[in-house]
Amino acid sequence: MNQMNEIFFDKNSKRESNYFHTRNYIRNLSSRIPNRTSDLRFLHLAEILNYRKLQKLEKKRRVWDTLLEPIPVEYFESLGVKMNLLDFTLELDQEIYEETLEKEPIPGEFVLHIKSFVNLKH
Repeated sequence: MNQMNEIFFDKNSKRESNYFHTRNYIRNLSSRIPNRTSDLRFLHLAEILNYRKLQKLEKKRRVWDTLLEPIPVEYFESLGVKMNLLDFTLELDQEIYEETLEKEPIPGEFVLHIKSFVNLKH
């Protein structure tokens, strides 16, 4: 496995989750800037993104790091996201998505409705 792949494969997580590699890449970069008001990097990030309320930025970062909302370009730039690596992670996630679509679905459980009709004769 080459060095690029080692960054994104986490053996403890499910590979089939949505945007697995992309989320791991973003979280990895985001974890370098802790959500502490005493940390100058966090204060600088708040200044770049025009957030005065630091708690609001903390909440937004959690949402952005899980890719649940559109992410400002300034956030990516301040994290140091490399677009070629981001493209690579998206390609990996697309491959996993296509592999998953080709698999036959196996239900984990099912419900069987049985209606019985009994004709009683006297």
